[in-house]
Amino acid sequence: MTTEGPSDTTGVEQHKPDSPFNSREFWSPWFNNSHRENPVRLSDELQPHDELNRYRQAVRRMGEDILALNSQVAQLQAANIQLQNIVARHENLTDFHIEYSNIDGITKAEMMENYAALKLKMLSQTNELNNYKQKIVQLQNEIIKKNDQEKYYLRLSEAHKNQQNLIQRLQEKSKKIYGLEDVCVKQEKVIECLQNKIENQITASKLCNEKLRQSSSLKLRNKQLAEECDKLQDELNQELLSKSADQEKFELYDIIKENELKIAALEEQLISNNEEWKKEKADLMVELNEAKHGFVRGVEMTLPLVMESIHKDQRSTNIVEPRGCSRTAAHRQQRVGSNR
Repeated sequence: MTTEGPSDTTGVEQHKPDSPFNSREFWSPWFNNSHRENPVRLSDELQPHDELNRYRQAVRRMGEDILALNSQVAQLQAANIQLQNIVARHENLTDFHIEYSNIDGITKAEMMENYAALKLKMLSQTNELNNYKQKIVQLQNEIIKKNDQEKYYLRLSEAHKNQQNLIQRLQEKSKKIYGLEDVCVKQEKVIECLQNKIENQITASKLCNEKLRQSSSLKLRNKQLAEECDKLQDELNQELLSKSADQEKFELYDIIKENELKIAALEEQLISNNEEWKKEKADLMVELNEAKHGFVRGVEMTLPLVMESIHKDQRSTNIVEPRGCSRTAAHRQQRVGSNR
């Protein structure tokens, strides 16, 4: 490239690249716009997926441009090699043109001008080649930066997806927590209802125990009165055998009548108390079974169960008449016979 001398203009025109990429007007707007563009930053308005798509499109465009530049550089290198060969062949053209200045009708001045023009073109092409190489290096650096930014945005997108998955899991857990809170509130209400029922059952059982005690005391009193009646009847029989006074008989009869009336009243009271106690026991058993199974029956469903339990209790318990009733009936018959 340092040798000087005229060259053939026709050969230069034949090896001149005719590609559209040689024009500076084709490359200057793109490079100016590419250098004017600022690096893309994250903003709250743009989504990371849109930015990744834009980066991918820009990288594809840059790759296509780099391929075009590489092809153009290859063409320029081929042209440069051809020009270098031409220059190497014509290193001693100055002496040749001095001796043979009239070859092909070309003068020495024209040959020197052609050589100078060829040298200038070669220098300009080498400068363009260097510029293209620098631009290729810049584009490669930009591609590396864009790849790094793409990796960064991919990491951001993965982190965003992980955060979304975490948020979904937390939302599901919060929904489960709300459901558990509702279940706890319902269980508390059920527990309160059961506590109230248990307290009512305890009070009812206390009342039943009191009634049982009263009935047992009445039974004991009835037995005592029956024994007293028996004693009085025995005494009366003995007195009737020993004494024949009518007055004493009538007095004894009056005492016996009073005792019989007392015994009858006590028997009626005992029977009524026994029936009431059986009814209450059946009601309490029904309520206890319902509380154990966790539901409350209506009135139409509880009445048949109560009646069935009462009939079962009446069948199972054999009600025994007190001794006073039979004896009082026998005494009445004896008294009627003696009066006759």
